[in-house]
Amino acid sequence: MEAQYQKLCNRSDIEDNQTIVVEIDEKNILVTKINGEFYAVENNCTHENLPLNGGEVHNGQIQCPHHGARFDIKTGKATQFPAVMELKTYKVKIENDNVMAAI
Repeated sequence: MEAQYQKLCNRSDIEDNQTIVVEIDEKNILVTKINGEFYAVENNCTHENLPLNGGEVHNGQIQCPHHGARFDIKTGKATQFPAVMELKTYKVKIENDNVMAAI
């Protein structure tokens, strides 16, 4: 089954290095913008399944606000302990002024 692209937000809803959380089809998705590019990942730290929103974004990584684990926002790869498993990432595209993700 091919993923359907669904609207996450408008391009103007988010600034560089900020995040927002969107719920689509019972999935909690963290959206961020880095150097003008948009990315979407699951909003659950793989260390203890706690939400990543509220974590800081620096150098293309998001840091879990609970235990300090870090993830590469582009690939989902865990880059700092205590997390070792990667985040699920979603393919993102821009259509008109809409940020869309393959869910």
